[in-house]
Amino acid sequence: MNKPDSKAFHRLIRRNKHESKDANSKVIKNENEEEIMNPEEQSRIFADYYEKLAVPSNEEHYDEEYLEDSKHRLELMNNIIKHQIDTCNITTFSEEEIIKAVGKLNPGKTADEYSLTAEHFIYAGKSISQNIVSLFNNIMLTGEIPKVFKTGILTPVHKKGKDSTLPTNYRGITVTSALGKVFEYALLDKMIDLNNNQSELQFGFTQGLSPIMAALIVSEGIVHAKQQNLNLFLATLDSQKAFDVVHHMILMEKLFYELPPDIWRVVQDLYTNMSSKIKWNSHLSKQFSIKQGVRQGEFYQPIYTSYI
Repeated sequence: MNKPDSKAFHRLIRRNKHESKDANSKVIKNENEEEIMNPEEQSRIFADYYEKLAVPSNEEHYDEEYLEDSKHRLELMNNIIKHQIDTCNITTFSEEEIIKAVGKLNPGKTADEYSLTAEHFIYAGKSISQNIVSLFNNIMLTGEIPKVFKTGILTPVHKKGKDSTLPTNYRGITVTSALGKVFEYALLDKMIDLNNNQSELQFGFTQGLSPIMAALIVSEGIVHAKQQNLNLFLATLDSQKAFDVVHHMILMEKLFYELPPDIWRVVQDLYTNMSSKIKWNSHLSKQFSIKQGVRQGEFYQPIYTSYI
């Protein structure tokens, strides 16, 4: 199970393809419970919904004092990073590492916003690998991610069995830059040591493991308790849309203690000025900013691990 998140997303999309035509032709309700049939207006409804998810809300239960302290700590961390960058060894990529990263791309998938697919990079091979090496090494040197790596096209995918008229019953699947994915895979190998800090009992967001394994352990514990007539106490917690509302500022603060200075700087820039558009029934919505939440995919598993 090398890429559980990625494979799960593509299975989800394939599973829903048979109903996508019907789903896109149904009505979508706006905030006023009005039934909207026009696909272009529907795309705007989805854009408004996902934009609200992507921006931190001013809820009463938010700890404003903690957020303010986090802001000051992040400013201090940025100052520390500026001094550390001058003395640390900047991460570089070799041609072999780029070719390895390209090899991790999944062929046969949807093209990105710029009509590029995995096949473009797979079949180009060594003819462009040196150019990619130069680009990626320059990114690490400057700490600046190209804007095209920060954008994506989000397709709402209906959750089977749920009311298809409500935007809340759609899971957003985002297609990002194909070249950006190559960079993420190349950088992932530099970040792999992050997983050494996690508990051996953490099965989620861990390469080669699955929450099913944790469920098996719990099931065996229940059986054992019944057989031995023992008391068993089990506490469960399910945080709704937990990773959709991860505050970027707090995330960067946690990653500061996990990542080398140059990699932390790049990851922070990746999460700065992110944006997305909704694709719905061939219509593209307005672009909106992503100011909270953690992206999905294998590259972001170490980031999940750090945040949990």
